[in-house]
Amino acid sequence: MYKKVLMAVDASPQSMKTAEHVVEMVKNGIIGKITLVNVVPEAKEEKPRWPGEFGVEVAPMRPANLETRFAVESRLAPVLDIFEAAGVAAELQILLGKPSEVTCSLAAEGNYDLVITGSRGLNHLEGVLMESTSARILSSAGCPVMVFNPIPKAVPVVPANQLYEF
Repeated sequence: MYKKVLMAVDASPQSMKTAEHVVEMVKNGIIGKITLVNVVPEAKEEKPRWPGEFGVEVAPMRPANLETRFAVESRLAPVLDIFEAAGVAAELQILLGKPSEVTCSLAAEGNYDLVITGSRGLNHLEGVLMESTSARILSSAGCPVMVFNPIPKAVPVVPANQLYEF
């Protein structure tokens, strides 16, 4: 059982489907305490490109202000409702920063047993070009990562005799 789990959420349909799976995992005793995290990217012009640029140190994550928190909570309401309707307690953290970096930092600092994230179902090239957050979390987290692709694209079925020579 994973006692302490961090789940990255947003307002996407993928997050809603992932939440449904996670609720079932909690009910089946696979997951204990769940913390939801939503990371709001900061405007690029507001922060230095690297730590120490212009003499400013950049914290990897910061709490969101009240106005941002209220806006994010209202967008996340459908995802939060899934947990509430199932009677599953989940803490929500809304932070500012780069989503993959903040998620990995929070996972390390909080000693989480597992990070769960959704995927948009991008292929490898799309993931590289569009900077897949789930791929970055998968490669950088210091704990196991579970990536859900709950809304898969249609995959053609190829008969085994076409894949292998017998």
